[in-house]
Amino acid sequence: MMPIRVDFRAGNDTHQFDNQIQAVITDVFNKHPFFSQTVKPPHCLTIRVSIGDIFNDNRFNTSINYDSFFVDQSADLMIEKLDLHHGSSPFNPPSIVPRCLEKIIAHELGHFIDACLDQAFQYAHAHRPSGNLRMILNDLWNSYIDARLGSLAPCTLQERQQEAACRRVPAPLIERAWNSEFKTYPTLLGAARDVSTLRT
Repeated sequence: MMPIRVDFRAGNDTHQFDNQIQAVITDVFNKHPFFSQTVKPPHCLTIRVSIGDIFNDNRFNTSINYDSFFVDQSADLMIEKLDLHHGSSPFNPPSIVPRCLEKIIAHELGHFIDACLDQAFQYAHAHRPSGNLRMILNDLWNSYIDARLGSLAPCTLQERQQEAACRRVPAPLIERAWNSEFKTYPTLLGAARDVSTLRT
């Protein structure tokens, strides 16, 4: 097990769950299925956690930002409150369902591991697109991650296809990503650009 530090950002109003969230993040990271003989955990890692209502330009979305990893070996995990309490009963006080949170955290950490720790993935931040192309890319990457997570995946293939349909990403293309036909960042980006080109 590697040393991992979890810090909570100021303004977090769910302090009663801090210990539980920290335990889930640490446990999921230490047993993450993406680690292998060739993809190793970092020597140390700080994860700064923010919990709020809206992230990413007014879209409800839990996400991770790892731009600072190569500067100070840290990452920022932003957890949407709806995801934090996903699976809990609406008739009881807010609570955390560890298994549901595990899946959401495992998916976000999958992005971090692919981008920052897996050299074969060939991630290059300088080439990361913006706007609609970036959203199409994320649809494909999300599918590729969930397929490899197995029982830890927060979404099924059908759910990922439905999610991408609003951006008119063809369902067969999402399935190809799910089946690991695009194993690197450049190939995922290339597939996303093909979709974007067809629509212009």
